[in-house]
Order: sequence, then structure tokens, then C-alpha cells
Amino acid sequence: MKLQEIAEIRTGLLLTRKKAKIKMGHSYQMFTLGSFEKEGQIDEDLCEIFESHSVIEDRVLSKEGDVLMRLSQPYTAVYITKQYQNILIPSLVAILRIQSDRFLPEYIKVYLNSEAAKAQIRKEANGTVIPTISTKALREIEVPEISLQKQQYLIHFTNAYLEEKKLTKKIEELKQKEYQWILNENTILGK
Repeated sequence: MKLQEIAEIRTGLLLTRKKAKIKMGHSYQMFTLGSFEKEGQIDEDLCEIFESHSVIEDRVLSKEGDVLMRLSQPYTAVYITKQYQNILIPSLVAILRIQSDRFLPEYIKVYLNSEAAKAQIRKEANGTVIPTISTKALREIEVPEISLQKQQYLIHFTNAYLEEKKLTKKIEELKQKEYQWILNENTILGK
């Protein structure tokens, strides 16, 4: 099925239209392109504060169940949980609000981060310096329809894989610190 048959798709806010020159009491936490980790996680440390000269419409604020996708490389998709609601979405990010009960939003995220989807996206991307995909082209991306049970399996498998990868990275960082500590202790003390 084409993505347009599954989801309502739009871009986030064109920031220059709402940016305040001075603080006016309309501050919003905002996603940046850096907020989207390559494998589909959100790095909230890379969100910024956006000062608006007026109230921003809800349609460009994240909602639980949304799938957000960078429109530039690496075309990362993320799933919005309750924790990441009401964060401003900039125009270089597509908002996908799933309208079909035959597709789980998290499955759409998993699929859009797959190599099969990335191949489709790269074919449709335009630009030489910074290739981007338009929402029009994004609407044409084909998404395989599989059973809800298989979608759930892929979601759980992907989440387990990403958690294991994060823990492996943390273990490696701790081992590196331990290694440096042992080296420094033995060098400083002359042992």
C-alpha cells in the first residue's frame, strides 16, 4: 500500500514565519534534525527551545502515535511516545498520522528505517548538496501490508535489538573508562 493510503502526511512548521525577535512568552521545545538518531531513537538532549511571536497550532506539535521522519539524509523515522508529546516539529520533518487500523504506527517507523524503504526514498530524493524527499514523493512510498501479529513481532524485535545495542555501547564505554583508570593508576604509582 502507498503511504498516502495509510497516513495523513504533512510537514512541520516553517520556523521563519513564527520566530520571535524577542521573548514573548510563547516558548516551545522543538525537535532539530539532530534529535533523530540514525536508528530511529530520539535524543532529547538535541532538542532546542523555540521562541514564537504567537501561539503555535497543535497540528505542528507532536502527538503520541505520530511517526516523524527527517526529509533529508539519513531519512530517519521516529515514533512519538507520550514522553515526546507537544514538541514543535520543524518544516524539514514530515508528520505521519496513521489513519488505518491495519497498520501500527511503530511498524511504519520500523519499515521506514529499513533498507527496503531507504532504497525507495533514495530513488525519489532530489538535490545534490543535501538530497531531500518531498512529502509528495513520500506519499508514494510502498509499505508492505503484513498481519498485525507480524507487525508486533517486528516492533518488539527492533526495540530489543536497539536496547541491546545501547547497552553494548554503554558497557564498552565503561570498559574504556576502567581500562584508562587501571593504566593511570599503575603509571602514576609506578607499579
